[in-house]
Amino acid sequence: MDEMLIPLFSVLLIFGIPIVAIVTSHRQKMKEMELRARNSQPPLAVEHLQNELLALRERVNEQALDVEKLKDLVRLGALGAPRVIAGETEEQRLNS
Repeated sequence: MDEMLIPLFSVLLIFGIPIVAIVTSHRQKMKEMELRARNSQPPLAVEHLQNELLALRERVNEQALDVEKLKDLVRLGALGAPRVIAGETEEQRLNS
């Protein structure tokens, strides 16, 4: 009976080791594919933050343009400080 087990174990080892290696390699590749698929799609929270960041950048750009327009208007005198007439005191200006 023991003599029958030695050839059986040897056949199992000869064919079993490569089969186990193939199955293990296949499982590893499948897990890597699943991980890549999961990481390639950003979570909803990240997408939401990206949209919010884009909106904030647009708002900052609009405000920077508005500031530049105001500077140009001040340079042209459209929004300049009221002109002081020579010899006029502060009290005279307030009462007028």
